[in-house]
Amino acid sequence: MSENFRANSVESFQARLGDWFDQYNSGSIQLTENLQPTDVPFEPYRIVYTATFTPDNLDQALVHVSLESDGFVGIGLETYARMNTRLNLRESKSSLRYLAGFEPALKDHNDLFPLLDIIAAGQFTAKLISLPIFGIVSARILFDDEDYARCIEGRF
Repeated sequence: MSENFRANSVESFQARLGDWFDQYNSGSIQLTENLQPTDVPFEPYRIVYTATFTPDNLDQALVHVSLESDGFVGIGLETYARMNTRLNLRESKSSLRYLAGFEPALKDHNDLFPLLDIIAAGQFTAKLISLPIFGIVSARILFDDEDYARCIEGRF
């Protein structure tokens, strides 16, 4: 992929994500963007852009979106660390991991925005298993919108 095409694709994706964010942000969510993310060792792809939506309120989910060099999009939904804090549980080794999400696999960027709409509207439930000594040991996200849940089945 040429550098010029990559740069235009990243810029276009960044602008579209920013426009989406402007519709939902009431001032209580911080958007952190990174155009030069650190490469993850041993991954077969290279991330060229990340956006993290971090709510001030722990009752709202953090969302992390990543774009890789071939245009595939990945998403992470809420971190174990934030959820452990919310539930007053012990931090675990997996605290930096996301409760749910998928590696960059979504090719059509239009498919991302209905998912972000559902997350922003809070139309999902986190089903957790926790142990007092370990904190959260298992997590699964259940979507309230059955049609969309079928559409993304297997991704979360």
